[in-house]
Amino acid sequence: MTEEPIHILYVDDYPLDRELVRDALAQGPGQFQMTEAVTRAEFEARLADGRYQLVLTDFNILGFDGLQVLDAVHARDPHLPVVIVTGTGSEEVAAEAMKRGAADYVIKVPKHIRRLPLTIQAVLDRRLLEQERQQAEKALRKSETALLEAQRIARIGSWEYDIATDTPAWSEEMFRIFGWDPSLGEPSWLEHRSRIHPEDWDHVDAVVRTAIGEGIPYNTEFRTIHPNGDVLWCQTIGEVVRDDGGEIMQLYGTVQDITARKQNEEALRESEEKYRTLFDSVPVGLYRTTPAGRVLDANPVMLQMVGYPEQTPFAEINVADSYVHPEDRQRFQALLARDGVVHDFETQLYRQDGTIIWVEMSARAATDADGRVLYYKGNLKDITERKQMEAQIRRHARELEERVAERTAELRMLVDSMAGREVRMAELKEVIHQLRAQLEDAGLTPAADDSLAPWMDE
Repeated sequence: MTEEPIHILYVDDYPLDRELVRDALAQGPGQFQMTEAVTRAEFEARLADGRYQLVLTDFNILGFDGLQVLDAVHARDPHLPVVIVTGTGSEEVAAEAMKRGAADYVIKVPKHIRRLPLTIQAVLDRRLLEQERQQAEKALRKSETALLEAQRIARIGSWEYDIATDTPAWSEEMFRIFGWDPSLGEPSWLEHRSRIHPEDWDHVDAVVRTAIGEGIPYNTEFRTIHPNGDVLWCQTIGEVVRDDGGEIMQLYGTVQDITARKQNEEALRESEEKYRTLFDSVPVGLYRTTPAGRVLDANPVMLQMVGYPEQTPFAEINVADSYVHPEDRQRFQALLARDGVVHDFETQLYRQDGTIIWVEMSARAATDADGRVLYYKGNLKDITERKQMEAQIRRHARELEERVAERTAELRMLVDSMAGREVRMAELKEVIHQLRAQLEDAGLTPAADDSLAPWMDE
């Protein structure tokens, strides 16, 4: 059967990088059908027109960046995974991308780019696992009994073993799993040993013999080795059948090939380890809390910021009780309920010792398939020093304004005083002129007075 290609929307404005990514996908495992967007307009048009399984984006793009691509994608489809390709390689870029909801990131160097197909497959596998988990939980709410039964009988191969005759019976799929030629018939238990990994044989043999001897059912995992050298992981479930007298007469069960699941679990473990390393090492506080405020996860920076030792059990911390102004918590949750995301929300929190700090919070609401809020995930920055500096600047500004006002008043008084003096001098000058005119009209010559000359010449 031909493998269906994985549909990818790729956003990058640099031709050489696009060629590097195309080459990596062409040479890696899996098939990929890639639609490229070079500009923001092309990206928005492609995103609106197409149905994609994953979006791959460069971090630095002319006119916008990978985080804007990430926000635009999640605004349209919160569940569509986005992988960031960046040449920066800094923890800050990676942390910001993962914090904003990126599924993973790849450093733009040949060594890392070659792993891009595996990274994409791991991201899609994780998404598939998450979808399966959500579907399983939804089915569990409908009927837990039906789900458990469905899990028990969901098999690839089935088998039976008659104890009295030492006769096994296999389905066709059992032969495929163990790479056994059906024309040779079912192998005996000792022949079966050649297909089980040497490190796992003693355990498998023990649980089977315990089932035969004591009637204890089993559910265990082991590795099988194909004739071509491939190692597969299997899960086997065994039950016992008793006769009317209670004697164990038969075993029956299933063997399921869980190799893909094991590989996905390993990829998920590595991804979670990488995420945890970033989570614990970034220089900002990161957290996950329930809507009620119970802390689900927090990195060391977050705990230190609010004054708790790293070993503090999360169950002892409730951030809803830490708000200096409870109405800020209400506004924060209202914004999350309305928009699903909050950026740069400023408030005051109590530390464990009762001291107060200013913080800046950003958060996103994580929801299930039905839109119900599961938890908030976000980051916290201590901005107390910045707030103190801003307050000091405002205080200095007020003091400066007061000094300017005082000086202005003094200058105004001085100007008013000088203006009054000029008026008096003009009046005196006018009186002297009038007296001279009267003397001259009376035929008298005024006496020379040099002291008045400066006043008269002005």
